[in-house]
Amino acid sequence: MKRNRVSATGLALALLLAACGGTSTTSTTAEAPAEVTTTAGTTDTTAAPSDGTTTTAAAEVEMMDIKISLIPILDFGPLYLGIQEGIFEAHGLNVETEELFSSPGLVSAATSGASDIATTSATQAVTGISNGLPIKIVSNGSFSPTEGNTEILVLPDSDIQSFADLAGKTVSTVALQGLFHLGTLSAVEADGGDWSTVEAIPGQQPELADALAAGRVDAIVIQEPFLSQFLRDYGFRSLGNPYAELGYSIPAGVWISSIEQTEAEAEKMRRFRAAMAEANQFAIDNDAAMRELIPTFTELTPEQVAEISLPIFDGNLPEESITAMGTSMLNFGWLSYIPSYTQVVWEDPGA
Repeated sequence: MKRNRVSATGLALALLLAACGGTSTTSTTAEAPAEVTTTAGTTDTTAAPSDGTTTTAAAEVEMMDIKISLIPILDFGPLYLGIQEGIFEAHGLNVETEELFSSPGLVSAATSGASDIATTSATQAVTGISNGLPIKIVSNGSFSPTEGNTEILVLPDSDIQSFADLAGKTVSTVALQGLFHLGTLSAVEADGGDWSTVEAIPGQQPELADALAAGRVDAIVIQEPFLSQFLRDYGFRSLGNPYAELGYSIPAGVWISSIEQTEAEAEKMRRFRAAMAEANQFAIDNDAAMRELIPTFTELTPEQVAEISLPIFDGNLPEESITAMGTSMLNFGWLSYIPSYTQVVWEDPGA
């Protein structure tokens, strides 16, 4: 699969976009290989006819072309692993990937039909749908872990000892009304603090360590790989993972498509959802293989990958997670109403 490597700046922007927000004009394109080695052997795909379908000699499955636009970050790593292992080909999909670093660009790729599938954050998807954006979540990408991965850091001598102590403080949450912001306010509220007095300001993760060290902010919300680096190099103190206070599993990155596409290409959506479910499970069962692949679509080194905690890969998206997240967003004034589960998540008409 041909693809340009992500620069350090690109990685920072990708992580910011995963937390819902920001734009960049940098993009790369990756094409699925003509021959994919699977766990069961190698299957050669025949040349595609004009309608974009092919048939594999081994399984006699009619192949469908699918274009996927994504941010190349940890949340969506199982896609790359699934392509490498031939999982998508086994489900009858010829995958073309396009790497984008613009959140509006990704959503536009889905709504315009330029791509069949694109990525965004769960908060952005719910916000967009509540505002009339014609998209559906086809599959969840991952859930945010409740230990490690994402934590709120303060100076070692800070008088902030708990999430509740963040009331009245300035916290850099990467993107306003994103997952970090949601986790922070929810943790403050759950701990008995006044979430409405927290001043959230956006900032790029690589720059936040200096902002905290200089006292320009009182706390920062940091995700891997920067979390391990900042704890080691700056000696910051962690208040813990804010998502542990939510009481429900919070979806992080999600796979979306336009309503028009989901209605016109139900079989393609069905195959994608099934392939992602298998790829997610393969990533869980083969942690070493997943970690070995991560440096190929990020600029993380094998040493960095070895010490970080990975997202919880799971394509299922329970109704209670969407409802609870929407309730929090409504409470914080980010939504005018909570979209129903069927408004948010694509329901397979053939299921």
